[in-house]
Amino acid sequence: MNIPLHPGSVIYISGPMSAFKNQCYNFKHFFYWQVVLERAGYAVLNPAEIDCLKLLKGWVYTDDQWDALLEEDCRLIRENADAVFVLDHHEASKGARREIAEAVKYSKPVFYEEDQRS
Repeated sequence: MNIPLHPGSVIYISGPMSAFKNQCYNFKHFFYWQVVLERAGYAVLNPAEIDCLKLLKGWVYTDDQWDALLEEDCRLIRENADAVFVLDHHEASKGARREIAEAVKYSKPVFYEEDQRS
């Protein structure tokens, strides 16, 4: 893992979801990286996990909630994250691009999945 942060640092996972509606919103990929990052000693803010917990409580996602959900994700980046980890295929994701911009605006380091391959 090539992320120069102290163990226990909080990393927010950013990546495409909406484009993967037919593949459970790419949640598998988010959870995979959550495990990798946690095993490396980081605390993880995973929006897929947050959404799953809401779903278990009976929440139903509708497209008209997108802006509010993204604003909540950006708040997590601003207030709780030390850095952002960006999954592959983020270029086409309006939400991921906004999350990256939020991280940059608040001087949070941004790391990319593609850079973690050896």
